[in-house]
Amino acid sequence: VAKQKPLFSSVEDTTSVFATLLEKGPRLQPRAYTICSSSKADAELHVVCAIAELPHKQRGVCSAYLADLQVGDVVRGVVKPSAFRAPITKAPVVLIGPGTGIAPFRAVLRERAAALKGNGASGAPWGPARVSSAILYFGCKRRDEDHLYRDEMSDWDCTLHLAYSREQKHKVYVQDLMRKKNNSEALASAIIDGGGSVYVCGGTSMGSAVLEAVKDALEARLKDRAQAEKYVQSMHDGGRYVQELWS
Repeated sequence: VAKQKPLFSSVEDTTSVFATLLEKGPRLQPRAYTICSSSKADAELHVVCAIAELPHKQRGVCSAYLADLQVGDVVRGVVKPSAFRAPITKAPVVLIGPGTGIAPFRAVLRERAAALKGNGASGAPWGPARVSSAILYFGCKRRDEDHLYRDEMSDWDCTLHLAYSREQKHKVYVQDLMRKKNNSEALASAIIDGGGSVYVCGGTSMGSAVLEAVKDALEARLKDRAQAEKYVQSMHDGGRYVQELWS
């Protein structure tokens, strides 16, 4: 039997091959995280993300990288414009962001709170000059497990609705709270009477369920499903219904 030659004759050969493979292979796509702080209210830039727990005790590449950073470490990143824009004229806003979807709305409400207190943010886009009132829907599993920013929500000047999905036998989500009679009427009033805007951030399935809940609220007010759907479409077209969703 002929003696087989080794595939690599030296460590240098092996290193060269792996370097070539890495260079030719697909690059990791950048991860996008929504900033949850306001430049008008915070001296630092904050983000919130969940650590992706994968099979075989693996963790998400970027979320684990962020979790393992130490004070003083340098992180490379790019800041891109948000899809969320404050109302042009003074109007109420309805903010719906369960889980880490709370990120942009924390920024919004911290900025508005700072403006209301006169902390150098009186002319801020999300200040009271353009946001007359705010309604926030937030959801998580349990209040003592994953209620993000629980200790500071009381400082946000908003009407707060909290859905804890696992604290009772039947699961309760933000869209379920939106369908409660008083909440549904307040939602329709903010949108129709106040000319308010709706902002949604979170998973795609949640976004779909919330959209139907908004249509239900408007249908109860307009007495016609087709008119409710037409109204929501006009909100989309006019930038008054904005979603930032992920799967």
